[in-house]
Amino acid sequence: MEAHLLERVNLHLENLSLTCFDALASAGALLANPKSSDSTRRAVVESLSRLVFLGNADCPFLRCAVKLLGGLAAQHSALAPSILQLLVPLLTGNKALAVDVLASLSSIDGFLLDYNLLLLLASSPVVSLRSMAVRLLVSSLDGDKPITVVMNSHSMIQVLLGLADDIYPLIRANAVDGLASLCRQTRFGVSLQIAKCLYDCAASLLHNENELVKLSAIRLISSCGEVLERNKADTCYRELMDAIFLQLCVMARDMNMKVRVEAFSSLQKVQGVSETMLLQSLSKKILGTQSIQNPLIEHNLRNFKFPFSSSAGAFVHGIEDEFHEVRLAACKSLGTLTILSVQFAAAAMDLLMDLLNDDAIVIRLQCLEALYQMATNDQLVILKKHMDMVRSRSL
Repeated sequence: MEAHLLERVNLHLENLSLTCFDALASAGALLANPKSSDSTRRAVVESLSRLVFLGNADCPFLRCAVKLLGGLAAQHSALAPSILQLLVPLLTGNKALAVDVLASLSSIDGFLLDYNLLLLLASSPVVSLRSMAVRLLVSSLDGDKPITVVMNSHSMIQVLLGLADDIYPLIRANAVDGLASLCRQTRFGVSLQIAKCLYDCAASLLHNENELVKLSAIRLISSCGEVLERNKADTCYRELMDAIFLQLCVMARDMNMKVRVEAFSSLQKVQGVSETMLLQSLSKKILGTQSIQNPLIEHNLRNFKFPFSSSAGAFVHGIEDEFHEVRLAACKSLGTLTILSVQFAAAAMDLLMDLLNDDAIVIRLQCLEALYQMATNDQLVILKKHMDMVRSRSL
């Protein structure tokens, strides 16, 4: 039976006037059968490879053949090297097949994505190919794909910055997420100077009209804050943290609900913000005269349309938001930030006590979690007015 099926595959592939998909069905049966010998599998691979390499069949058939070869290489590592050797050149030789080839290669353990290949894919006129290339790179950085990226962090940043200016929003958003992933992982060694450049790039995208780009830009700003947190000795450390906190406070009042949730979720990660900035986020009234002393940072904030007073009452707006998702994120962020300042924790108590009467039970539970976190860190200060608020609600 095995020999008969193999003969049938070769017959159909040699005579393309017959139904090519019959050959694929027979080939799939041979490859899926666990009792098929290695020699039979290699013979099927050689037959399909000849046809794909010549490219003299119709495109739908070739696409199915490429997917079949990719699946075989993913399941049988012994055949992976020869299939990789066949498929990689097709990325540049056949534009109609390139996307399917890249999708198949991404599932094969041992596929190497180097700088030249990534640059070639990123500059392709095929939109789906550029999109898949950046998604593969981001997935590999997060460890979700078996492919190996063979290039240094500077090269990856160059490619991703180029894709961050793509005309298609989804590609821009994926590229910015890739930059954020590079910043989060210490193994790439992103320097503070590079993080500052990426921070400027993200800040310029915060006013983008596309929701996905905004969300990615917020995540990149938060990741730049993580790089800054690893470089506390920098002279601009405190002011840069204040600038990041300020920009996230602005986005916490965006018209888009998902953007507000992402902004509040990112605020809890800003650990080096000054106490005056924290207190300002709890009050809609401007608290005295505040300014950033570093002229370069202040100039950038003005260019990106972020006045220094923009943080005023950010958490008040979040706690009063109509969507419970935003209130939940604001409550969680508020509870996390109380560890930074006793004065901030005391001022946040009024907002947290109000949340204990929220209609959504998930908000009340999160508020209790925040209060417990404050007590654990010796930051819980309960005044008589707070006890009166509790008594009045229990009556």
